[in-house]
Amino acid sequence: AVGGGAPSRSGNISILQVETGETLHTWQACHEDTVISLDFSHDGNWLASGSADKNSRVYEVDTGKPIKHFEGHTH
Repeated sequence: AVGGGAPSRSGNISILQVETGETLHTWQACHEDTVISLDFSHDGNWLASGSADKNSRVYEVDTGKPIKHFEGHTH
């Protein structure tokens, strides 16, 4: 997984196939600022993201569906 985005504009996440470099999923504007941290669950079904917008989110990897949203995090 790779996070990025335009500072103070939007945050994006892409899921890549490591062996081929193929992009499997891309989620545009899933945060309001650059995505700076990502972590998969042990089973690979969920992806947690942290952003400079002080929000953390959890997504279902296969669908990109948001599962949880945590506001106001600074670290």
